[in-house]
Amino acid sequence: MIKSLNKYDYFAYLFAVSIVLIYFFLHPLCADVTWLLYVAKSMLHGAEIYTDVMEVNPPLIILLTAISSFFADLLSISDKFSFIIFVIFLITISLYLSYYILEKVQFIKRSSLKILFLSLLFIFMIAPSWDFGQREHLFVIFIFPYFLTQMFYKEIEIPKNTLIVISLFAAIGFNLKPYFFVVFVFIELVNYYYSRNIAEFFRLSNRIIISVALLYVLVIFLFFHAYIDTLLPVAVAAYEVFATRTFTQIIFYNLYDIIVGLVVFVYALILFIRIRSRDLLMLLSVMIATLFLYFYQYKGWHYHILPFFLVTLFTLVYLLLFYTKKEYRVYGMTILPLIIMIIVKNAYSQDFSSLEERLKTFEASSKIVVFSGDIAMGEPLLQYEQQWSSRFPSLWMINALLKNDATFLKKYMFGAIYEDLLQYKPDYILFYRPQRGFDYYGYIVKNSSKIKRYLLKNYTYESDEKFVILRKND
Repeated sequence: MIKSLNKYDYFAYLFAVSIVLIYFFLHPLCADVTWLLYVAKSMLHGAEIYTDVMEVNPPLIILLTAISSFFADLLSISDKFSFIIFVIFLITISLYLSYYILEKVQFIKRSSLKILFLSLLFIFMIAPSWDFGQREHLFVIFIFPYFLTQMFYKEIEIPKNTLIVISLFAAIGFNLKPYFFVVFVFIELVNYYYSRNIAEFFRLSNRIIISVALLYVLVIFLFFHAYIDTLLPVAVAAYEVFATRTFTQIIFYNLYDIIVGLVVFVYALILFIRIRSRDLLMLLSVMIATLFLYFYQYKGWHYHILPFFLVTLFTLVYLLLFYTKKEYRVYGMTILPLIIMIIVKNAYSQDFSSLEERLKTFEASSKIVVFSGDIAMGEPLLQYEQQWSSRFPSLWMINALLKNDATFLKKYMFGAIYEDLLQYKPDYILFYRPQRGFDYYGYIVKNSSKIKRYLLKNYTYESDEKFVILRKND
């Protein structure tokens, strides 16, 4: 299918894979991915997701992650390594399909094709850094071949079987989070702008994507009742106010990404006003859509802006290759230091050495709970031999309770904590002290007399500058 790749391209691919493997040999996966691996592993071993283990995402990402966990068990390798290889495999498929599409575009010469290949290799493998494997990263991987088919729609002819594969691949990406379909809508608005024919919406690729989405909704209602009955009410009551920041804050949290994106966007817009080409409008629309996704979530976390950042990188390379005279391309490289700064800054994973040092003082295979308001605070526990002994990755719901004191949410959270204590009988319970001075231990025992009586009866209280530690009585 692909004829123009040579040994240097394969060497570049292997070099990028090596960088990923070396980086994650030295660093943990990000906290969200680590928790998803735990949830997926628990599901494969018989746990009911959304009941025995808590996760706010719809089930597709868990099912997808479970594939890597299955092979980890089958091959007796670590979940972390298996997941990294699995994501690299998905990247390879996306690269292959993307290159195949670009190769069919007549105005893309072989030299430019090589640059685009290397750019996509960098965008998929290196640019996400610590956000490697996040849902937003996977979203870009899955939809990119489809995005290219729409960018060059009617300029290229894709065989039906290949188009089906590309559409199924994209359908997975769009369904990872419900609001990812915003990008699909923006793509279709561009298609309608050029076709002025509503019937175009019902072409094969769209029928596949919409059919998969409807089938997915049906599967959730038929097989994941706990998601509807338990998760959604909790999410509605708590998640929207959890870690929500002001508009100004979310701008400054990822200011460099936004600056780079706006510079590229303005340049592309100026070119479109002059040229009015379909490929430019498609790039602009997807940049708008992915930036909207970042602001819509109001969290300011870097992985939320990752799709915008990755699309921006591709747009920059594309504009420099095909819409910028050679003598002016050097000016486009002036934002390269900002791009490098963004990637390097994100590459430094969070440091939880205090918890790691504390875990080393406990017996191997101890059953432990870490109470905090941040999923990442318990991440080291998921990578050590000790057993996680709670359905919750963190008590992020407390943030919502402090703001609106929802009776339903309070009843659910304290009831679940008490049930977990009775079920797991953890050897150690750790309450983080340093998080904005909030007293997690005091809050829990103050608001639940049942939990307070259980802890006083069965645990000995200790504390240091980092933790309140409850040690199970012999």
